[in-house]
Amino acid sequence: MNQLASRFQENMEKLQAIVDQHQTNFSSTPSRMSASASSSPRGCNPDEVMVPFHGNISITRASMRRILIAARLGKTEKDLNNTVTTILDAFYSPAELAEYSRTGKVCPTKPGTLPKKKFPEDILNAISGFITSRWSTWHEGAVVEEATVHAAVGHRLLGCHTNTRKRKLRHPDLNVDDILNEELTRANDSLGM
Repeated sequence: MNQLASRFQENMEKLQAIVDQHQTNFSSTPSRMSASASSSPRGCNPDEVMVPFHGNISITRASMRRILIAARLGKTEKDLNNTVTTILDAFYSPAELAEYSRTGKVCPTKPGTLPKKKFPEDILNAISGFITSRWSTWHEGAVVEEATVHAAVGHRLLGCHTNTRKRKLRHPDLNVDDILNEELTRANDSLGM
């Protein structure tokens, strides 16, 4: 009986170590990913369970499913950009993405403007590591370089910024962040995500 109790104690310590590790991962994830999974009458929604993305970054199972589907659809540059967009949408809303730039530097064509926040390096490295390590497996013979992934992230950030700026110019009295978040939610709902 004593042996059973000691094995139980060992397993509980291992489980606690896993929980502590996941709590550490949550502290380095973006605001949208740090929320706990919503509870349902029968427990946790399986799609909201966090799974490893790359390195110490975690993502919801539903987001990982969408990313893997997008990544396997094609091997052109457009398909890579769509994959990067799907990954970024899993971490941030378009309104949040509009606040970042890839480098964090002032735009050289617009003197006198303030620099945006630099996109988090850990997320950027996780995205590029995830794609570069798997792209050739998904698409036989196709190789993606890290610089190409970084450029795709930059294109997405610029696209979100441009979309936000145009909406603010057209409708200065509306809260653009709420509109973008509503559109993202509506698009995900229509796709059943």
